[in-house]
Amino acid sequence: MGVKIMSPIANTTVPAGQLTINGISSDTPKTNCKVFVDWNDVKPMQNVTANGPGGINDYSNWTFVYTEKYHTLTSGINELTSKITCFDNPSNITSKFYTVNVTGK
Repeated sequence: MGVKIMSPIANTTVPAGQLTINGISSDTPKTNCKVFVDWNDVKPMQNVTANGPGGINDYSNWTFVYTEKYHTLTSGINELTSKITCFDNPSNITSKFYTVNVTGK
């Protein structure tokens, strides 16, 4: 089980303001997983949009847009964290995280 932010690349400079990120995960249409993101650990984590070939619940590819509704990127260091949580076994819900830092300019 895993999740990864593919774009933007870690330790790069991005425009401050609205930003779209893209990622991948180990989710498939046959697993019961969801992917979330946050910015600088601001909760609650936000739902991403599933873009996998298996449809609206396939988070093998996913996207999220940081906007004013949650938080936009600021000047300086921004920590972007993705999280996959799988619910296949209710007595053993598991999660994995992946974080990148980008510099808003």
